[in-house]
Amino acid sequence: MEMARSMLQEKHLPKSFWAEAVYTAVYLLNRCPTKVVQNMTPIEACSGKKPSAKHLRVFGSICYVHIPTEKRHKLEEKTEKGIFLGYSTQSKGYRIYNLKTKKLIINRDVEFDEDAMWNWDEEKVERQTVMIPKETPPQQQEEEGTSQTDMERRNQQAPGSPRRSLPSEEIEEKTPPRRTKLLSDIYETCNFVMMEP
Repeated sequence: MEMARSMLQEKHLPKSFWAEAVYTAVYLLNRCPTKVVQNMTPIEACSGKKPSAKHLRVFGSICYVHIPTEKRHKLEEKTEKGIFLGYSTQSKGYRIYNLKTKKLIINRDVEFDEDAMWNWDEEKVERQTVMIPKETPPQQQEEEGTSQTDMERRNQQAPGSPRRSLPSEEIEEKTPPRRTKLLSDIYETCNFVMMEP
């Protein structure tokens, strides 16, 4: 349930999609390696075939479903906007919540925008950007004329003068330690589910 809850919260989806989130979480967990079956995924152990990961997409992302030419006029839109909610068991397709008709559809002609999410209050697409700070590698610091000994000299202080900290030290002091958990422990708490169509 933790995985399903995280998937819903990441893209700010309503709780009414909880069943789709649980179904997709189980689908993904069955395609991840476990401690129970050495060097295999649960699906691989049951079927004997190694599962592909090429079709996996970000849950809750915005997607555009292609409308065939038979179902539209020349001047109508070629796609409909939807939200990706999982994978179909009946066919090689994706489960999409159509924002126009408010219905769940299955289609495989889909383009994904995995960085976007739907704003339910304003009913529009929002971009989700993640800022990753760029750290300067030690080689670049030496090329720029700043060596470790220069930094140590700058850090030394005269007696009685207040200590100045470098920006990198300030960042390290403010960053809390991260909790980590072994992947094998996470897999032990997951249940294996086998569904037949």
